[in-house]
Amino acid sequence: MNYSQDEAFKNALAALLWYGGLQVLIGVLVYIFAKDYDLTTRIVPLIVSGTTFLGLYWWARGGTKLPLWIGLVVTLLVVVTTIAMGSFRGSIVGAIVIYRLWQGTQAEGVSTTKYTGDDAPLDSGI
Repeated sequence: MNYSQDEAFKNALAALLWYGGLQVLIGVLVYIFAKDYDLTTRIVPLIVSGTTFLGLYWWARGGTKLPLWIGLVVTLLVVVTTIAMGSFRGSIVGAIVIYRLWQGTQAEGVSTTKYTGDDAPLDSGI
């Protein structure tokens, strides 16, 4: 699929949002419905990881690509570690997120600031 630069960046933002939101939601649901889970080894890491991805989404909304690179590396480490431990659960979702984040890192950042007239920076017309 060929996306425009703008669409690729927005898809990467959506991947951060959905991946983080899904992790937080699963962590909360496991906490509510499965009382036999150990809180520190199952639920807290899910919620911390999810809020990290949501924070990266919030940071990347400004048009910078550094949060996408950080999210890409973290997701890659999580997927490789999961596979190395012998579990393939979540690997497909992780691979989709890695693909979307990679596309976003190759796209131009989206500027959310609109400048007009005399308040524009010197390089805005380049």
